Amino acid sequence: MATRARVLAGFVTTLDSNNNINVGIITSLEGVFNGNVSIAGTLTYEDVENIDSIGLITARSGMIVSGVSTYLGSVTGLNAGLSTFTGNVELDSTLTDVYGNVGAATSVLSSTGSGIAWQNVSEIALQGVQGIQGVQGTQGIQGIQGIQGTDGTTGDIGSQGTTGTTGGTGSQGTQGTTGSASLTNNADNRVITGGSGTNLNGEANLTFNGTAFALTGKASANISAQGNKSSSFSLNFGTANNFSMTLTGSLTLNNPTNITAGQSGAIFITQDGTGGRTVAFGSYWSFADGTAPTIASGQNAHSVLLYTCRTTTDIFCSTILNVS
Repeated sequence: MATRARVLAGFVTTLDSNNNINVGIITSLEGVFNGNVSIAGTLTYEDVENIDSIGLITARSGMIVSGVSTYLGSVTGLNAGLSTFTGNVELDSTLTDVYGNVGAATSVLSSTGSGIAWQNVSEIALQGVQGIQGVQGTQGIQGIQGIQGTDGTTGDIGSQGTTGTTGGTGSQGTQGTTGSASLTNNADNRVITGGSGTNLNGEANLTFNGTAFALTGKASANISAQGNKSSSFSLNFGTANNFSMTLTGSLTLNNPTNITAGQSGAIFITQDGTGGRTVAFGSYWSFADGTAPTIASGQNAHSVLLYTCRTTTDIFCSTILNVS
């Protein structure tokens, strides 16, 4: 390497071709470096009053402060171990570790401003990282259920209550006055009918000898009016012997109900003002030669059906047509 030496304003300088200094020990009263300074060994300085650092100061093996230290901003990034201050420490902000935890001081005198001020503090221990929660223990085995106690003794049956007194029999009511009746015109086999008041009458024209019923004179039966009829209809022979009806439409005269063998009567059939209505008959109605009649069909025409019940399912009939 080519070198050259020269003396400039009291400095001895050895430069290479790139103007780099390559020397052993440099002793200077004052130095100004416009670029980066890299020191591979140990930098030792004494009697230093101020260190002005624009960037970040990193102390890899700890920091010992023997005088008064003032921190104007938040102090973070301290190891979770122990920092020792032999002098006073004043904080205008908070002191936190790298995990965001506020440090714990052994002696706290006061709190000022937005931060905490410690004085005469020998050591500040930063809170460590919270440990992982332990595994929950296994639930204990449930104890055996105790033996059920013996049932208590059944109490004695209480005494039966006294039977109530039977009520007395009520007084018998007074017997009513015996009625009196008089019977007139009585004779053998006469049918007794009621009269006015308490009088009874023996009817001479109405007799029954135990076998035959006899009537001297006349007998009459009411005619049950059935009103207007059409479609299908059944007479109730249990209500009357004689019936009347007016045809307002063609009619089927179904088998009657409540038939009594030997019953007889008449059925009066009248056409309405229109006429031309027909009548058909159920299976119980029987006619001469087995042929049902054709009733009179003129306007307001009258026909009569005479019947006698031979049995409860066979009714003998004859007709009188176009009666006027």
